[in-house]
Amino acid sequence: MNYHPRRRFGVFLDGACCNGLESWYSVAAGIPALDKPRRRRGLKTERENKVKEFSKNTSTQRAYNRNLDTKVPFSFKWKIYESEDELVAAGAQLTLKQQLKVVNAAAKQTARQASLTAALDAAGIVRPTIENDDQLRLKNMYTVLMSSKRYSEDEARELASNTLGIEWADEDGD
Repeated sequence: MNYHPRRRFGVFLDGACCNGLESWYSVAAGIPALDKPRRRRGLKTERENKVKEFSKNTSTQRAYNRNLDTKVPFSFKWKIYESEDELVAAGAQLTLKQQLKVVNAAAKQTARQASLTAALDAAGIVRPTIENDDQLRLKNMYTVLMSSKRYSEDEARELASNTLGIEWADEDGD
């Protein structure tokens, strides 16, 4: 389907429909559509509203960023819609008002994040990572030790501090 700046999700923003049977040029130019849509060769104008269901059996030998000893089989099912009528009937289609909210929220979030990043860079504030922040490195080491369930809280704090050679900052200072 051709790109048009006023068309989003198969519908023109002014309410005109772009169903692929007429050129978007005629809709954009305000030329009235034909009474009966022209049929393209080999395509039906009316489709049966049947949701297609698929299923697949597969297996994986990798999960959670590591290789597994054996393959783990699993299966899944999903449905696809073939026409806009099916989407509407299933209630899965966004209304124009919902589309407007989604697009506006995405634009706002993108602008906010870009502005925040620029302001933090200008202020010289760097995002803390384990490479540039000793206390974060110490907290991560403590978390790893505690997850092993072999140490008490005091033992894990002491071991992390001694191993990394970093003293714990005051709790009030954070």
